[in-house]
Amino acid sequence: MYILIIHEEGWTGYFDPAHQMSDSLVWATWYKHSNQKEIIYLSENAFTYGPESILAHELGHMLHWGRDHSPEPPSDPEIYWEESWIDEGFATFAQVYLMEDINQQDIYDSQAFFMYDPDMSLINFSDYNLVKLWMTFMWEHFGAENFIGTLINEQANGIEGVVKTLSTLGYIESFDESFEQWIISNFLDNKSYLGGKYGYFHYNFSPCMIAAHYNQYPTGVKTGSVSSYANDYILFSSSAPGQINIYFNGTDSSKFRLSFLKLGNSTSQIYSVETLLPDSNNDATFHFDSLGADVKRIVMVVMNTDTSINEEEKVMYTYNAETVLGIEDDPGTGLGFRLFQNYPNPFNNTTVIRYSVPELSFVKVKIFDIIGNEVSVPVCEEKSPGMYELTWTAVNLPSGIYLCRFNAGSYFDTEKMILIK
Repeated sequence: MYILIIHEEGWTGYFDPAHQMSDSLVWATWYKHSNQKEIIYLSENAFTYGPESILAHELGHMLHWGRDHSPEPPSDPEIYWEESWIDEGFATFAQVYLMEDINQQDIYDSQAFFMYDPDMSLINFSDYNLVKLWMTFMWEHFGAENFIGTLINEQANGIEGVVKTLSTLGYIESFDESFEQWIISNFLDNKSYLGGKYGYFHYNFSPCMIAAHYNQYPTGVKTGSVSSYANDYILFSSSAPGQINIYFNGTDSSKFRLSFLKLGNSTSQIYSVETLLPDSNNDATFHFDSLGADVKRIVMVVMNTDTSINEEEKVMYTYNAETVLGIEDDPGTGLGFRLFQNYPNPFNNTTVIRYSVPELSFVKVKIFDIIGNEVSVPVCEEKSPGMYELTWTAVNLPSGIYLCRFNAGSYFDTEKMILIK
């Protein structure tokens, strides 16, 4: 192996697989020459940052190339190279493995990407820290050296290579499930809950960046966006016990995955972690009866798992949340404030909306589209105690998801309605 130190101000270290190939192939493909040597380049800049760490990174590239590539076809050599997020992940992990005590716990990582921006794509490589932490997490949770050794020898590339590696090692998790476990660990980093399933052992970090935090309800319809195999963390909290409904809708043509973390006052107080997969329209509803009691905070983790999204592209989603406080039935009427699910649902043009009020109240029933535009106000008047129903016709409205909002005094409730024409 050769190490060549040269004057270069643009980079610190470099490994070029082309130098492992024949000169004739490289010339025919790129009109450049190959020195046909196992060679690593270091620049003068490497000695400013620490040449050992840079050398470990480039050695990782060299080792990876030696095991994880197929014979290069002259027509297109690069199609048999590993995808960059795996390749850079292994090379960056080589720095961790060779330069740090990998078995030492709780090393503080001040550069953790999710402290600043969790919405960074894993599979579209853009950040060395991101792929380092992913590879470190997989090493810790899926067989340590067995995972690394199997992955580096697996000729399939990218997600397919990870899937085959997990299967070869006997794990039942899909790639998306292991991705979700990693994303949740970035937020919780808890070494005790479920045997450390959602935590790192080698590293610890400052808290994740929260995309939004709500403690007053209803929130109204909010809009977010997320990259491919990236995520947002959205926090809902309450100081007074009550029910909460969280509604989600993602772009129909994409793929989403949701997790809900039920927490106490601190991240170490974990009550449960729940996965919720949206339906075929990318709609999902999460209901919890007692936010503000033992569970003080709920974190909605929005993940995109769509490999067709291009680098730098983001996919839109919307969400809204409402709490329901003090909805006990009134003992005098046997009724409480309540909005019932419309029927039929889904509906074609016409549907029935039912609601009840236990006392004389000024009632509003409004219909909104999924992005929060008001499209109809079927009720806006004072109502005596009783059960009511109305027939609503979606005149000149397109197919889609609509929100029926019920308000009587301080009581609010919302039901999702699906119009299909």
